[in-house]
Amino acid sequence: MKKIIRNLCIGFFAVLIMANLGLACEKTPDPIIEPEDTISLVVDDTIRPLAAFSYIAKHLEVTFTNESQDARSYTWRFNDGTYQEVVEHPVHTFPRTGLFDVLLIARSVDKINDTIIQQVEVFREEKPVNPNFTLESPYKNLDNWYRGQMHVHSTDSIDGKLVGSPDAEDPPDVMMKTYRDKGYDFVALTDHWVYTVDPEVEGVLYISGEEVEADLDGKGVHANIYNIFDTIPNGTTTEDLIAMEGSFTQLNHPTRSSVMYHHIDNSGVGLWAIEVSNWYNKKPMDLLLWDNQITKGKRVWCNAGDDMHDAGGAGHNATMVNSQSNTLEDIMANLLAGNFYATEGGPDFVHMDITTSGKTITCTTNNGSRIKWYKEDMLLVKETSGGSDSYTPTGNEVFIRVEVQMEKDDDRDGIPNTAFSQAIFLVYP
Repeated sequence: MKKIIRNLCIGFFAVLIMANLGLACEKTPDPIIEPEDTISLVVDDTIRPLAAFSYIAKHLEVTFTNESQDARSYTWRFNDGTYQEVVEHPVHTFPRTGLFDVLLIARSVDKINDTIIQQVEVFREEKPVNPNFTLESPYKNLDNWYRGQMHVHSTDSIDGKLVGSPDAEDPPDVMMKTYRDKGYDFVALTDHWVYTVDPEVEGVLYISGEEVEADLDGKGVHANIYNIFDTIPNGTTTEDLIAMEGSFTQLNHPTRSSVMYHHIDNSGVGLWAIEVSNWYNKKPMDLLLWDNQITKGKRVWCNAGDDMHDAGGAGHNATMVNSQSNTLEDIMANLLAGNFYATEGGPDFVHMDITTSGKTITCTTNNGSRIKWYKEDMLLVKETSGGSDSYTPTGNEVFIRVEVQMEKDDDRDGIPNTAFSQAIFLVYP
């Protein structure tokens, strides 16, 4: 609302209003005022907010108390690679320790903004060392390794914007043949909104699947569901997908769908895997989301997919499964057990092999240049060059996982191609 004040200090002068200084215009003789001489001085009493907040940090979880005044809506940005939030008092889980410049924008009913940036310290309390642990490794060290692709689209795939139109360029048999010719042993056809029948291509194992637009704690997300025998309707909740007997569910490119940690916490219990590397949608935050889940002790695996919609772009990422044979029964059993690693860099995929002996984990690679060891909260505990390295946990970790990297790839803006191991959890008495 604006007030109109009339007939004040008419003439050639300046009005200077400064808080607490008491300055005013110099009085002049009263003139004869005609209607056309009337001047209006507009005083703006628009509501202007004042942004402010405090916080309490507990481990990586920070509870924010919004102390803004005269504000109606808010935007928070946490400067940690996650998406902004618009709630009044957020509880935010940071992906790692450190200092973060948290920004709060407070908006009034008149759509006036005030912004504050405050540095927030996120820390973790070190657990006491307990040497009486055992390693829980998914790796069985079986005789053979098989290369697979778990995220592929064909002309059966339905375009979400043009219902009834395909959103891929090549039919199912061409996609299967292409991956076979690139050295893949099995392929999951995961067309949008539809179950694609086995095209029966010789020399490559078919795994049934579908990419569903699912509901994850109120978020519309893309999820692959595998080992199905009919089309799963869109809008199915992730809880219902996970509960389907004999099937298993992967959360695809989660940060593309603005997924936050609490969405997975609330509705993602029982997920088989999280796609940490998607060639079609490169989002580094996906790795942090997975790391956050395993930091909480959840047995969820990581995977890497092409998400390819044409045969010409096939062959960037892969799922490397350790299995006795390339039969559906063996491949499925080892996928479910986590006896695989996710890798990038095709056709020269980054290689790794993980073994355990007692309390020691060993990683070997035949083409990687760096071996990096991580524990919870994305904390790097060791990094070496060369083809082999071992690590013995101290006894206060939740898990240990390994990344093997090649030299930086110019085709990926200098990002090194990487192989990702599953988490090897420490089990305490």
